Amino acid sequence: MELLFRCLVGWLWLMSTLPTPAAGADVYVATATLLTNPTPPAPGQSFNTFVVGTITFTQKAGESKVLIEGKLQLETSFPGPNMTLGFHIHQTSNFSGGCVSAGSHYNPENKTHGGPFDATRHVGDLGNVNFTVADKSAAVSFSDSVISLVGRQTIVGRSLVIHTGTDDLGRGGQDDSLTTGHAGGRYACGPIILVSDFSPSSAMSLLVSGSRLIMVALVAIFSVRYGLQY
Repeated sequence: MELLFRCLVGWLWLMSTLPTPAAGADVYVATATLLTNPTPPAPGQSFNTFVVGTITFTQKAGESKVLIEGKLQLETSFPGPNMTLGFHIHQTSNFSGGCVSAGSHYNPENKTHGGPFDATRHVGDLGNVNFTVADKSAAVSFSDSVISLVGRQTIVGRSLVIHTGTDDLGRGGQDDSLTTGHAGGRYACGPIILVSDFSPSSAMSLLVSGSRLIMVALVAIFSVRYGLQY
């Protein structure tokens, strides 16, 4: 019994010597894969779908900033010369009728449409994505502190949409400038899915701190019961 006890205490002591990871290292990650036709075709029709790309959302616990990154590629047959396209979070990830079924811009605070840096904007207003004219590709990399992957206004479970026109950021004077930014139709969309909310640092913190507490408790108990001397 004493040998077993000494081995257990030794293992716990070893674990307790590990440095405790810094707090706030938790990272939440979500992705959205954008498709031009997210709904299955009707019987007898072809499934004409183009994968535009995948966007990754990354947010550290305790921080408001969300990093938005990815690579997007338009079809060669994309209509029109305009390569600056509206880029928004929409209300749902229901694609039963295509991208139009995703609802309006995510707007839980019931505000008018604006740009990503405006004080008055929809939560889902992320502005525009700029594609190069030569190869119709876009490298996306920016951050936003209004959207979030956690909390009551999370964007997880909603959808990301690329439009066929430019978002005028609410300044265009069109009938729909203050609702949609006059960004036109919906070219591609995809659900925002949380892929990681597990923190290795948190798990290690719990293991290290727990080992310390258990070691102290066991030493006290066995010392009283068996009169062990150290």
